[in-house]
Amino acid sequence: MPASNLYVIRPNTSLILPVFFKLLLESESARKIFKEFSSGTVLRTISAEFLNNLLVPLPPLSVQQELVKKYLEIESEQERLKNQLEALSQKKKELVESSVKGE
Repeated sequence: MPASNLYVIRPNTSLILPVFFKLLLESESARKIFKEFSSGTVLRTISAEFLNNLLVPLPPLSVQQELVKKYLEIESEQERLKNQLEALSQKKKELVESSVKGE
């Protein structure tokens, strides 16, 4: 996709864990900052200068690891509950179908 405003961000993994970086980018604070410093109407863009000068205070790797661990645990539980909900939904459909058929 040819574009003059496509950037690749390669964080220094000795300073920031990739999953922690993902969490930062998905945070409400980051969204507000990016929205404030972006321009355009349909396709909003952020300047390379802004990205190059952006300072992100980082906790030590040990703190990042703990936060990532908790995040992954929550994500795993969320997936488990989603699967459980889908299974219950299927059981409900089967119950309705069997009652309609008179089984």
